[in-house]
Amino acid sequence: MGIKHVPIQFFLNNIGLTDENSRGQGAFTLGKASYPMEHAPVDGSILTCKDTSFLFPIKTAEGCDNMTMENQLIPFKLGNYVAIDFLGASNNGSFYEQVTLLYKGKNVYQFFVKLSDVIKSPEFGEQIALTFPFLRYGELDATQYQPNLYHYHQAIPSGLLFDEIKMGDNPFIHIFAISLREE
Repeated sequence: MGIKHVPIQFFLNNIGLTDENSRGQGAFTLGKASYPMEHAPVDGSILTCKDTSFLFPIKTAEGCDNMTMENQLIPFKLGNYVAIDFLGASNNGSFYEQVTLLYKGKNVYQFFVKLSDVIKSPEFGEQIALTFPFLRYGELDATQYQPNLYHYHQAIPSGLLFDEIKMGDNPFIHIFAISLREE
Protein backbone atom coordinates (compact mmCIF):
# COMPACT_ATOMS: atom_id res chain seq x y z
CA MET A 1 0.00 0.00 0.00
CA GLY A 2 1.42 3.39 -1.02
CA ILE A 3 0.59 6.95 -0.08
CA LYS A 4 0.03 9.65 -2.70
CA HIS A 5 0.12 13.27 -1.58
CA VAL A 6 -2.55 15.29 -3.37
CA PRO A 7 -1.15 18.56 -4.76
CA ILE A 8 -3.17 21.37 -3.15
CA GLN A 9 -0.55 24.14 -3.47
CA PHE A 10 -2.61 26.07 -6.05
CA PHE A 11 -5.67 26.02 -3.79
CA LEU A 12 -4.13 27.50 -0.63
CA ASN A 13 -6.21 30.56 0.33
CA ASN A 14 -5.73 31.16 4.07
CA ILE A 15 -2.96 32.04 6.52
CA GLY A 16 -3.08 29.61 9.43
CA LEU A 17 0.57 29.70 10.56
CA THR A 18 2.40 32.84 11.66
CA ASP A 19 5.68 33.68 13.35
CA GLU A 20 6.48 36.56 15.71
CA ASN A 21 6.90 39.00 12.81
CA SER A 22 3.73 38.04 10.91
CA ARG A 23 1.41 37.44 13.85
CA GLY A 24 -1.04 40.16 12.77
CA GLN A 25 -1.62 38.40 9.44
CA GLY A 26 -3.13 35.24 10.95
CA ALA A 27 -6.57 34.42 9.57
CA PHE A 28 -7.33 30.92 10.82
CA THR A 29 -10.17 32.15 13.06
CA LEU A 30 -12.56 35.09 12.89
CA GLY A 31 -10.49 36.56 15.74
CA LYS A 32 -7.38 36.47 13.49
CA ALA A 33 -5.72 33.67 15.48
CA SER A 34 -3.14 31.30 14.02
CA TYR A 35 -0.92 28.37 14.87
CA PRO A 36 2.65 29.27 15.90
CA MET A 37 4.81 28.58 12.84
CA GLU A 38 7.89 27.82 14.93
CA HIS A 39 6.15 24.73 16.33
CA ALA A 40 4.90 23.44 12.97
CA PRO A 41 6.62 21.07 10.56
CA VAL A 42 8.93 22.72 8.05
CA ASP A 43 7.28 23.77 4.76
CA GLY A 44 7.37 20.87 2.29
CA SER A 45 8.26 18.27 4.92
CA ILE A 46 6.49 14.95 5.46
CA LEU A 47 4.34 14.60 8.56
CA THR A 48 3.58 11.02 9.59
CA CYS A 49 0.38 10.32 11.48
CA LYS A 50 -0.48 6.74 12.36
CA ASP A 51 -0.18 4.74 9.13
CA THR A 52 -0.27 7.62 6.65
CA SER A 53 1.81 10.64 5.75
CA PHE A 54 1.02 14.18 4.70
CA LEU A 55 3.01 16.66 2.66
CA PHE A 56 3.05 19.79 4.80
CA PRO A 57 2.22 22.80 2.59
CA ILE A 58 4.73 25.27 1.25
CA LYS A 59 3.51 28.82 1.88
CA THR A 60 2.45 30.79 -1.17
CA ALA A 61 3.96 34.19 -1.98
CA GLU A 62 0.96 35.69 -0.15
CA GLY A 63 1.70 33.58 2.95
CA CYS A 64 -1.19 31.12 2.53
CA ASP A 65 -0.59 27.65 3.96
CA ASN A 66 -4.03 26.00 4.05
CA MET A 67 -7.27 26.03 2.11
CA THR A 68 -10.71 26.79 3.39
CA MET A 69 -13.34 24.73 1.64
CA GLU A 70 -14.71 26.81 -1.25
CA ASN A 71 -15.87 24.26 -3.84
CA GLN A 72 -12.33 23.61 -5.10
CA LEU A 73 -12.03 20.99 -7.83
CA ILE A 74 -8.70 19.21 -7.27
CA PRO A 75 -7.40 16.94 -10.06
CA PHE A 76 -4.83 14.14 -9.54
CA LYS A 77 -3.58 10.97 -11.16
CA LEU A 78 -5.99 8.09 -11.47
CA GLY A 79 -5.15 5.21 -9.16
CA ASN A 80 -6.60 2.33 -7.18
CA TYR A 81 -7.25 4.12 -3.89
CA VAL A 82 -8.82 2.64 -0.78
CA ALA A 83 -8.80 5.69 1.52
CA ILE A 84 -8.46 9.44 1.63
CA ASP A 85 -6.94 11.29 4.59
CA PHE A 86 -7.18 14.97 5.53
CA LEU A 87 -4.96 17.09 7.78
CA GLY A 88 -6.85 20.09 9.10
CA ALA A 89 -9.17 21.65 11.66
CA SER A 90 -12.28 23.76 11.95
CA ASN A 91 -12.58 27.15 13.58
CA ASN A 92 -15.44 28.77 15.48
CA GLY A 93 -17.01 25.34 16.01
CA SER A 94 -16.68 21.74 14.88
CA PHE A 95 -17.96 21.17 11.36
CA TYR A 96 -18.48 18.61 8.63
CA GLU A 97 -18.90 19.21 4.93
CA GLN A 98 -19.55 17.10 1.87
CA VAL A 99 -16.69 16.01 -0.39
CA THR A 100 -17.40 14.48 -3.79
CA LEU A 101 -15.14 12.16 -5.76
CA LEU A 102 -15.49 12.43 -9.54
CA TYR A 103 -14.40 10.37 -12.50
CA LYS A 104 -14.32 12.14 -15.86
CA GLY A 105 -16.48 14.90 -14.38
CA LYS A 106 -19.18 12.61 -12.98
CA ASN A 107 -19.99 12.07 -9.30
CA VAL A 108 -18.97 8.55 -8.20
CA TYR A 109 -18.86 8.84 -4.37
CA GLN A 110 -19.73 11.31 -1.63
CA PHE A 111 -18.82 11.52 2.03
CA PHE A 112 -18.42 14.13 4.76
CA VAL A 113 -15.05 15.35 5.98
CA LYS A 114 -15.44 16.02 9.71
CA LEU A 115 -12.97 18.19 11.62
CA SER A 116 -13.25 19.39 15.19
CA ASP A 117 -12.67 22.91 16.42
CA VAL A 118 -9.03 23.95 16.65
CA ILE A 119 -9.14 24.30 20.46
CA LYS A 120 -11.35 21.33 21.33
CA SER A 121 -10.86 17.61 21.78
CA PRO A 122 -11.78 15.42 18.79
CA GLU A 123 -15.56 15.29 18.42
CA PHE A 124 -15.86 13.14 15.28
CA GLY A 125 -13.42 10.32 16.03
CA GLU A 126 -10.56 11.91 14.13
CA GLN A 127 -7.01 11.62 15.49
CA ILE A 128 -4.93 14.49 16.82
CA ALA A 129 -2.00 14.84 14.41
CA LEU A 130 -0.30 17.81 16.10
CA THR A 131 -0.87 19.83 19.26
CA PHE A 132 0.68 23.29 19.54
CA PRO A 133 1.69 24.91 22.87
CA PHE A 134 -0.41 28.07 22.32
CA LEU A 135 -2.70 29.92 19.93
CA ARG A 136 -1.19 33.05 18.41
CA TYR A 137 -3.11 36.31 18.20
CA GLY A 138 -2.03 39.72 16.90
CA GLU A 139 -0.82 40.97 20.27
CA LEU A 140 -0.29 37.86 22.39
CA ASP A 141 0.28 34.13 22.52
CA ALA A 142 -2.69 32.58 24.34
CA THR A 143 -1.16 29.75 26.38
CA GLN A 144 -4.56 28.79 27.81
CA TYR A 145 -5.26 27.18 24.43
CA GLN A 146 -3.37 24.25 22.94
CA PRO A 147 -4.70 24.13 19.38
CA ASN A 148 -4.80 20.89 17.39
CA LEU A 149 -4.45 19.80 13.81
CA TYR A 150 -6.51 16.66 13.16
CA HIS A 151 -6.15 13.64 10.91
CA TYR A 152 -9.48 12.59 9.41
CA HIS A 153 -9.61 9.20 7.64
CA GLN A 154 -12.25 8.12 5.11
CA ALA A 155 -12.35 4.63 3.60
CA ILE A 156 -13.26 4.43 -0.09
CA PRO A 157 -14.99 1.44 -1.72
CA SER A 158 -12.50 -0.90 -3.36
CA GLY A 159 -12.30 -0.60 -7.14
CA LEU A 160 -13.78 2.90 -7.26
CA LEU A 161 -12.21 5.00 -10.02
CA PHE A 162 -11.91 8.76 -9.51
CA ASP A 163 -9.61 11.49 -10.76
CA GLU A 164 -10.89 14.64 -9.01
CA ILE A 165 -11.89 15.73 -5.53
CA LYS A 166 -14.60 18.37 -5.24
CA MET A 167 -14.49 20.08 -1.88
CA GLY A 168 -17.70 21.39 -0.32
CA ASP A 169 -18.30 24.98 0.69
CA ASN A 170 -17.52 25.75 4.33
CA PRO A 171 -15.00 28.52 5.06
CA PHE A 172 -14.69 27.35 8.67
CA ILE A 173 -13.00 24.07 7.64
CA HIS A 174 -9.29 24.38 6.93
CA ILE A 175 -7.29 21.72 5.06
CA PHE A 176 -3.47 21.68 5.24
CA ALA A 177 -2.93 18.43 3.33
CA ILE A 178 -4.73 15.55 1.61
CA SER A 179 -3.31 12.06 1.06
CA LEU A 180 -4.63 9.07 -0.86
CA ARG A 181 -3.88 5.47 0.08
CA GLU A 182 -3.35 3.04 -2.75
CA GLU A 183 -4.44 -0.59 -2.57
